[in-house]
Amino acid sequence: MADTKNGPELHPQTVELARGANYGSITTVLPSGNFQTQLIWVHTDGERLVVNTEVHRQKFKNVQRDPRVTLTIRNEQDPYHYAEAR
Repeated sequence: MADTKNGPELHPQTVELARGANYGSITTVLPSGNFQTQLIWVHTDGERLVVNTEVHRQKFKNVQRDPRVTLTIRNEQDPYHYAEAR
């Protein structure tokens, strides 16, 4: 896959999952170094994965402090079909 200005190009199957009615989970790093995982809505603009949160949420604060995240999107019809982005 080619790289874009924001990182690697998304795989077509990842785009398909993000455009569907599928849940994702996002894992961020807490100030203590422990991980925090939450269920989240995921979408895509075709080039990037897009998530929604509010600035007072812990996951937002975590990403501001440490941008390392893992985002997993699973197919609601087949949970063994999923995509992961880091």
